[in-house]
Amino acid sequence: MWEVDNFGVGRRDGSKAYSRNGARITSHFFGQSSFANHAIVMARSCVKVAKELPLEILAPLGCGFMTGSGAMLNVVQSSTRDSVVIVGAGGVGLAALMAINIGSRRPGKVICVDVKDERLKLATKYGATHVINSIEKPDLAVELKALTDGLGFDAAIDTSGRPAVLKALLDACGRKGMVVSVGVGPVSRDSKYVFQRDANLNISLRPRCRRISSIP
Repeated sequence: MWEVDNFGVGRRDGSKAYSRNGARITSHFFGQSSFANHAIVMARSCVKVAKELPLEILAPLGCGFMTGSGAMLNVVQSSTRDSVVIVGAGGVGLAALMAINIGSRRPGKVICVDVKDERLKLATKYGATHVINSIEKPDLAVELKALTDGLGFDAAIDTSGRPAVLKALLDACGRKGMVVSVGVGPVSRDSKYVFQRDANLNISLRPRCRRISSIP
């Protein structure tokens, strides 16, 4: 039922929560369609919080932070890895990075990739052992191989969804490694290559998060 709840553009019974001038409006994307001043959501999608807590801090927890941390803790399982790569140091990527810090064991190498130096500085602050500016060093596969002594990394999370990035990650992935994509990007000539590769590619739009345990 996950696909129906998130991509069914309505309730499970086919009804809509919104209308305009008597006409039903397609909505409920990812369960709520929240790009609005007010949103109607199902009770199971809500987490009760104290009134004094700032909404601008809480808001990212419902999507970006759950996606990034869930992918790292529940799919990659960083405590079992020696080298981890995170592509994208925005909200989702930094959440994945910070989740490593609460695991039982840190990987020896935590590599963060972005195009903005200020984001890479934040990544270093939150635990990255190596950073790559992919504008300055565009051949990502070569850089990742070099940082992992030619062996390739154990696991990676890509937040961009770009097929060219996924191709580079698959090329630099170590034996029995994993590439987890939590982003949705355009289809390109690299897309066919990505899905033909014999590697552990995990398209994770729902990284096994539960709102009760993932949002304290």
